[in-house]
Amino acid sequence: MKTFNQIGLEMSLKPFKDLSDAYVTKRLEDIFVQWGPLLKHTKEIAVLLWIGDGSEILDYSGDDDQEMEWGKYIGSANPKGRKKNSTDFYDPEEIHNKHLLYCDSPPVIRYADIKRIVTLIKKVGNDITGKPILVGETFDPGPEFAVSTFKYERHKEICLSTMADFPFVGCYATLYADGNSYAGFLNGIEEGTPFGTFFGRQSQHFLTDLGFDYLWLSNGFGFGIEPWNASGAVFDGEAFDNTQAAEVASLCLGFWNYFRMECSYPIKTRGTNMTTGIDISTDAVPLKSIYSQVKDVEPPPNSPWVSLDGDFGLELAGWMSHIAQIPGTEFPFRFYTHDPWWDNSPWLDRYERYPHDIYMPMAVSRIGSGGKLEHPTILEFLSIDNSFGETPDQVPNEVIPHILYAREHLPDLPGPLVWVYPFDLYHDMLQWDTEVLPKIFLGDWYIRSAINRALPLNTVMDATLFSQLMEERAVEQFGESVLLIPVLQYDSSFYKQLIHYAEEGGKILLYGSLDCCPRFFLDALGISKTETIDGLCEVSTSLILDQYSLDTVPTLLQHIKEFSDGGIDTISQDPSKNLITVMQEGKERTYAMSTTLGKGQIAWIRASNSFEKPITTQLPIEMENTQYLRPAVLLRAILSAFDLQISFQGSRIEDDEPVQVISRHANAYWFAGFVPDTTVTLSYCMPFGAPLFTSYDTIIKDGCSTYRFEHAFMKEARLFIKGQKEGSVVRTSELATVKPTFCRRLLIRGLEGATLTFLEDPSSGGRTIFQRDYERTHYRRSYTFDPATLVQPSRKQTPSGTICVIENYSGNLLISW
Repeated sequence: MKTFNQIGLEMSLKPFKDLSDAYVTKRLEDIFVQWGPLLKHTKEIAVLLWIGDGSEILDYSGDDDQEMEWGKYIGSANPKGRKKNSTDFYDPEEIHNKHLLYCDSPPVIRYADIKRIVTLIKKVGNDITGKPILVGETFDPGPEFAVSTFKYERHKEICLSTMADFPFVGCYATLYADGNSYAGFLNGIEEGTPFGTFFGRQSQHFLTDLGFDYLWLSNGFGFGIEPWNASGAVFDGEAFDNTQAAEVASLCLGFWNYFRMECSYPIKTRGTNMTTGIDISTDAVPLKSIYSQVKDVEPPPNSPWVSLDGDFGLELAGWMSHIAQIPGTEFPFRFYTHDPWWDNSPWLDRYERYPHDIYMPMAVSRIGSGGKLEHPTILEFLSIDNSFGETPDQVPNEVIPHILYAREHLPDLPGPLVWVYPFDLYHDMLQWDTEVLPKIFLGDWYIRSAINRALPLNTVMDATLFSQLMEERAVEQFGESVLLIPVLQYDSSFYKQLIHYAEEGGKILLYGSLDCCPRFFLDALGISKTETIDGLCEVSTSLILDQYSLDTVPTLLQHIKEFSDGGIDTISQDPSKNLITVMQEGKERTYAMSTTLGKGQIAWIRASNSFEKPITTQLPIEMENTQYLRPAVLLRAILSAFDLQISFQGSRIEDDEPVQVISRHANAYWFAGFVPDTTVTLSYCMPFGAPLFTSYDTIIKDGCSTYRFEHAFMKEARLFIKGQKEGSVVRTSELATVKPTFCRRLLIRGLEGATLTFLEDPSSGGRTIFQRDYERTHYRRSYTFDPATLVQPSRKQTPSGTICVIENYSGNLLISW
């Protein structure tokens, strides 16, 4: 198994109800032993302390005996900072509107205590694990975790955000004058001091004096002023202000420059809940400049918010967009086990002990330099203690096996879909005077919605890198993948590369408005431009859509031009190439099409965001799906043009859809996902045929294999069938190897006239054998090899591995390697 470079255990001070060395040491020993089975798979260990909300840094005077506010609460530590919305019910007893002490007599904590605890963590951790131990400190811009007189009494001017119902600190704020003495400002703060300067200098003193090794910036701090919202400094929820984008981006980067002039410690970041493109189009966040110009900044991990809002699309798309480019070679994966503040433990309650938020994000990979597949090198846990300071054994005992299982099956090939992400171009567009923000806004929100509608996306590649690999003719590894690319104002050479790639056999799926494409590319697609339509449209398509036993799928689509980069203005010159058309008052437009170019194929979909306007909530509200077709569903439907068909059959259309990723490992396909409604049936058909999941049974329907899963699943598909009898049942079982010459044996039962494709495991060394008419018998019965039962498949070598094909086969088949 590939080891981690670092595993991070995050914790509050709540487990230390007694600050004596003996008590603190015993609690630390328990923690390092608890997580020991996982910690042996890392080179070093980081312990991130959630002392308070970071105000302990802002308030630090340099006096070891100074008392500090710390996170000894359950609930909102600064409830007076909340703004009551008169239209909402306000419950004064709800913990978002008050706080409680986590125990009867929390200890008084001084800075000297923190210094001593940091020393003990490093000593105890190293004694038990034998590995280097780093300790980090946190800073949070919000009011949640500890009472902060600095943020909400003395310096309210720094709270620029309108996030949720309470203000957050804006990274590019400036401070009013303050005569108090601070460690880095003994004579007080001068009027107009940039917050980055003050915070950086205070951090340098605090981290150095107390023995810390790094700083964690929480909840999007450093990445704009609205890290949780769909609106921001350049988007008010209805209109975009491109004229201010470059200036706002400069302010954000200015914070980092001010900070880095004062503080030299490594920085870990939480990042925002959004994607890179959403952050750019709403808050002008210059992520590329932060990555390239700010020293020792680690890219953000996946957002933990999916356990709260179920928005897997935003988690996965956000994370992939943040790691399309990275500073250096390290990037983290983070899992939400406990919450030390809000009286919940996500693994036990929000996830209901299902590992879907382990299996899906850990199947994510990025394509890095030279086309090499890269995975998270850092693993982090928020947190190892709960809101009462408890560290129950149950959580590491249950979580660790899922982490190790997912790590053992890391992708080693690109997935069926590769997101070619325009990281550079998105940032270049910040400097343009034209109305480009809506184009960025459309693309990333659309992909987020598509992932939430079961689009199986797990691999990301930077568009600039793709162009380089094209020039080096090093793109053979993508031959079995469909490249998913937003339509933007690339150089004409990029569009020529796409045509060439398709002509050589590549598969491309484009999304977005074609208004910026060069004429030669429109001609290659066979598309003409005409007057636009928008708003309510009637959809017509022969593509297979999801089905519901109690509801009819709507055929009306709301194309909201403000959130969809304008109207629909395309007509195919060859109607036979249309996959989807839309009609409005007798005006028909091509909404999606596919065309063959040379040996390959390019498909395109217009893409829409059907959001209620204006956007006044934290996340956009999609229009009612019982009345309107959700546009992102169509992106998955288009995959059938590439012989990749994924659909499901449910009961009610308003029920939550499945979410899934499909990755590659050891030449097999791996399906991981989350099914909110376990009565839903998922159907699959891929270029090799219907996938047969190991140790699973399936009914063949319309050439597809059909499955029902429990809430979380991770399944191997090394076998695919075509031509199987309609309505028949096929069963796949894993058998004991019995002979030491084998490492695995699979039995397939119920084949009827099928063409079977087996993706050979590279570990077999090409020595896989196939035997007919094998019966599953008692597990103790010895195995006798009979050469007369051998079946000889045809074999083909591909960039992904060896493919074995057996045609027109009926009966049982045993595969051993």
